[in-house]
Amino acid sequence: MTLDERAVGRSNNLNLLRLIAAWIVLASHSFVLATGDIHAEPWQTVLGTTPGGIAVDVFFVISGFLVTGSLLRSKSIWEFAIARALRIYPALWVSLLLTVGIIGIGFSAEPTSQYFTQLQTWKYLLKNALMVAGAEADLPGAFFDNKAPAAVNGSLWTLRHELRLYALLGIGWLFLAVTARHRHHDWMRRASLVIAIALIVASLRSPQHSTSPEILKLAVMFCSGMVYQLFRSKIPLSPMLFGAASIFLVGGAMNSPMVFRSIYLFALPYVTLFIAYWPANKALLKFNEMGDYSYGIYIYAFPIQQMLMATMPTLSVCALTAAATFFSVVVAMMSWHFIEEPAILQKHRLTKKIKPMNKLASIHPLNQPSAENGNQ
Repeated sequence: MTLDERAVGRSNNLNLLRLIAAWIVLASHSFVLATGDIHAEPWQTVLGTTPGGIAVDVFFVISGFLVTGSLLRSKSIWEFAIARALRIYPALWVSLLLTVGIIGIGFSAEPTSQYFTQLQTWKYLLKNALMVAGAEADLPGAFFDNKAPAAVNGSLWTLRHELRLYALLGIGWLFLAVTARHRHHDWMRRASLVIAIALIVASLRSPQHSTSPEILKLAVMFCSGMVYQLFRSKIPLSPMLFGAASIFLVGGAMNSPMVFRSIYLFALPYVTLFIAYWPANKALLKFNEMGDYSYGIYIYAFPIQQMLMATMPTLSVCALTAAATFFSVVVAMMSWHFIEEPAILQKHRLTKKIKPMNKLASIHPLNQPSAENGNQ
């Protein structure tokens, strides 16, 4: 069985996998938010990363795979751009408005009148709403007495890099469509493989304790997902390969963070996509019908956790994780059903409105069957 045979339609484990990954990010953040100690998470020393960091990498592998599939199905670059914008921005804008408003009224040390007139408040709102020049971390007086003061939403920084990867993918697609029209798909395959290998080498050579390896690692995972999409007909979904990759990962973790990282960059994409597309129990597959709550949890959990700590400062890591899970899931469900899903359904209507622009970028790459999923 190949990845190409399995990655068709909605018979997959993607929603469940992403929900688990979003929850792991939440649980990982609970350590520092409940203790104030950035080294409180026990896995950091053993792995050189945290479970939350691994969960984010899982998101980027899945994103690289599905977004590349979305690009291959798109009739134009505008259709692709609209699909990506509708998936990211509407829910993000609502979360930013709610976060800024609720914190200003109830969780800032600044008087409400001053809070809403300070430049930093609007800088946080507008800069994070665009996600072009980076994410803004602080709001005036926010969570002043918390164990992790000032931090409002520590999850948003990855969205900037994800959006940039979307843009680079689209630009590369257009360039190859213009310069190699008849061999577009072949060149796209070669380019993705070369870029993924170059990024892995750069990631392994970069200092481990700096920001560059994290950013490089996200790019590695996204490009690996892209490679798996482009070579999907040649990639077997083998329990033996999955078992071997898992054993190597465990062995690397037991050896040293450097050995683990070297194995991890190669093994995690296969492990992720195997779990996502290996045939599952029918009861698990029904989970897809509920909707995708992972993005809502991802963008709301951190400020919810900070609000809980501001209200109940003695919460333990476990108690904070449990309480934040409940409130984040409730908010994420509302976000999906009232904001995210309705926004996604507007894609075809908006695409039709820019048909004249579509004609300017209607160079059509090779369309191949690819994974359809509601949030892509």
